[in-house]
Amino acid sequence: MTYSMWESIADTPWWFYVLVIYVFYFAYGATKPRILNIKTYLATIVVYFGILIFALSTVAELSLRSFYILSATILPGILLGWLQFHLRNIKTVRNKMQLYVSGSWFLFVLIPIIVFVKFYYLGSQLIIRADLLKQEPYLSYIVGACGLLMGLCIGRVIFIARRLKTGPYIDESELPRPR
Repeated sequence: MTYSMWESIADTPWWFYVLVIYVFYFAYGATKPRILNIKTYLATIVVYFGILIFALSTVAELSLRSFYILSATILPGILLGWLQFHLRNIKTVRNKMQLYVSGSWFLFVLIPIIVFVKFYYLGSQLIIRADLLKQEPYLSYIVGACGLLMGLCIGRVIFIARRLKTGPYIDESELPRPR
């Protein structure tokens, strides 16, 4: 008998649904303009980068092939991270270590797509047998995804460093008032 979507929903623990609601709440908050402290953002990126390296070292074996996949995906990740911040028209606040980030619906749209791909493309086998992640082709996907995400972090940091030096800047008087 095949494992249906309804069985998958019934076998999912309750805390997963609370987590999904929290993620949607967080994604909805990202649709509004906000001010980010650069030091806090960079600290978050360093922690995230460390988690990616730890996850990669526990799942993937160090081999020439995984190193090649990782290095081949970091460069597109750097370009995509820089391009993402450039297209969002992120500005720095003059004389402060802060970023003005306009709201975006990207994250709010991306989360249902990820859930759809997880349930319909990858299936329920990854929930039941996590050891499948250490086999091909999933291992290559994980190494590639880690490289892409590391590159995104690096590209965003490069963009922030360039914006701090060259602008464009936004004055505090031009910032939208919190509601």
